[in-house]
Amino acid sequence: MNIVLLLDWQRFNISSQVSNANARMGEMTKMLGLGEMVVFNIASMGAGELMTRFAWIKKGEEESPEQRKTSGAVLDTIRRFHWRVKTEFQNHQVVRTNHETREMIIGLRKGGHGLKVVWDGAAEGIARDLIDARALDYFEEQIGPELDSRPAGELQTLDGRLGQAINDPSKTLIVADSGEMVERAKKAHVRAVVGYVPSAQQFDEKGRQLKELTGAGADFAVIGGSTVGCIPGRLETRSIMNKIIAGAPFIH
Repeated sequence: MNIVLLLDWQRFNISSQVSNANARMGEMTKMLGLGEMVVFNIASMGAGELMTRFAWIKKGEEESPEQRKTSGAVLDTIRRFHWRVKTEFQNHQVVRTNHETREMIIGLRKGGHGLKVVWDGAAEGIARDLIDARALDYFEEQIGPELDSRPAGELQTLDGRLGQAINDPSKTLIVADSGEMVERAKKAHVRAVVGYVPSAQQFDEKGRQLKELTGAGADFAVIGGSTVGCIPGRLETRSIMNKIIAGAPFIH
């Protein structure tokens, strides 16, 4: 099935959270006297550990037993602080929402579905939003040509891009996360429009979003990226059951 994502990617922007986590680790290494010798990335500790262990060893010298002992203590301190910073980072609501959405995309891809992203406005804007959401890699083949060709006219509008992304409406599912986008998606007359509410949202906010999406006409309004991933299979099952009821032949 062809899946079109009509999402507000700014909601999944985790640049601030990543920057803050890296800055906290930078302060720790500075306090330990390592200054800029350690470059930290919230995603990995490998390079940091290697650089930390030999930060004070001059070229051609061997690490003394005392230096080895000090090095181990420093590494233990960094590892403990890293665990704390990373745990707080992963528990942040925006980060959890981002992770869930990216896991949804990965799951849909593994399910063999074609994925496209549709947006309103300039291609440069969506490219930046996807970078900040750490999701550009999923759509680089689509966004790249768009940036190069810079199409004019109706293809720069959301409706124009929707029309371009949908080859067969009967085999297309649109995932949207706002009432406005659901209403725009319904005009495309696709197989189904799914209203997506990330499960990391606060309880009251989830209720408000579900009501908004349902009121806008979503065929399904669901909580959680994994639930979105179940919709294509449900639609296929419904199609098979309809054929059975109608007595029409179908391929197993």
